[in-house]
Parts: sequence; structure tokens; C-alpha cells
Amino acid sequence: MYCLDTNLIIALFRGDVTLQKKINTLQQTGIPIAITLFSVAELFKGAYKASRQEEALQLVREFVKNIDVLPFTERSCELFGRDQNYLQKKGKTAPEFDLLIGCVAKAEDYILITRNKKDFENIPDLRLETW
Repeated sequence: MYCLDTNLIIALFRGDVTLQKKINTLQQTGIPIAITLFSVAELFKGAYKASRQEEALQLVREFVKNIDVLPFTERSCELFGRDQNYLQKKGKTAPEFDLLIGCVAKAEDYILITRNKKDFENIPDLRLETW
């Protein structure tokens, strides 16, 4: 089970053929692929900034309609609180939205796929792949 981070989704929107092939292969083998609500929020934020706003909004809406969106549950909240505290004590950081994305992936037992490893690598026990 794989969870795509926001940067990966943006790469798909920009037409990354190699990435699309990898995701198609996963889908053809029946491996679940999802995103988090936080990625959805980031995608809409970007769409509202786009020069071709309506086109960007439609792209996000269609994408979200056709992919599973992982919920932000009480377990996700607990992991966020625990991991945020852990990182602060260790003097490490993770951008807050990325920490939220990582905690949702962990709570739902998904592997997070990213192209931006540095934003996620400090999150404890996060199963992470860089594509």
C-alpha cells in the first residue's frame, strides 16, 4: 500500500511519464495507492495560485475523485503529537504538513512515496521510498 506525497502528485500533473508508468504498474497489480487530506489541501492551495486557475482546480478535483484519500484519524493525531514532541527533543525538524502526511501514512500502514526525502526522513518509523 502506497501513499503519494504532494510533490509526487505535482510531478504527475506535469506529465512525468516514468512516474506514471510506475504508478500504472502498481495499479495493474492491485496495490492500493492513496493520498492524504493534507496533500489534497496543498493541491488546492497550488491550484488557486495557478495562472490558469480553473484548469488547475478541475485537474485537482478529477484527480481526487479518482484516488483513495486517507482519513486524518485520532490515531494520526496521536502519532503527530508524539512525533512532533520526539523531533523537538532530538533537535530535528520536519515541515508540519509533511509530518501530518507522514503520520497519516503511518497510521494507515502505508509506505510514503516522495521525491523530497529530506522533509520526511526524520519522522520516526515512517516507511519511506524515494522515486
